[in-house]
Amino acid sequence: MRHRRSIDLAAGTPVPSADIHVIGKCAELAWLTCAKLSPDYVLGGECAACGHIAWLDRWKLALRFGENVYLENLRPRLQCMSCGNRNGNGFVIGKSA
Repeated sequence: MRHRRSIDLAAGTPVPSADIHVIGKCAELAWLTCAKLSPDYVLGGECAACGHIAWLDRWKLALRFGENVYLENLRPRLQCMSCGNRNGNGFVIGKSA
């Protein structure tokens, strides 16, 4: 069961992950917002424990938390659905091949 304030790194992805290449990790993304992210890119979350990457629907995130919220402020809410880890998870950005 998901806590109402967390963001799941769910197995069901909105975009096929085979077609996406990771081009950026959380260190460069700390002060990025959903509004500043180009429509050509896909936002995802990466588990620090098992390395699972799940692609997120950034438009749903923007509706839920606001389009100008920094990704760094959302990072503590990430939870891996593969292993359940909540510590050290971060965002990644991908681009379709």
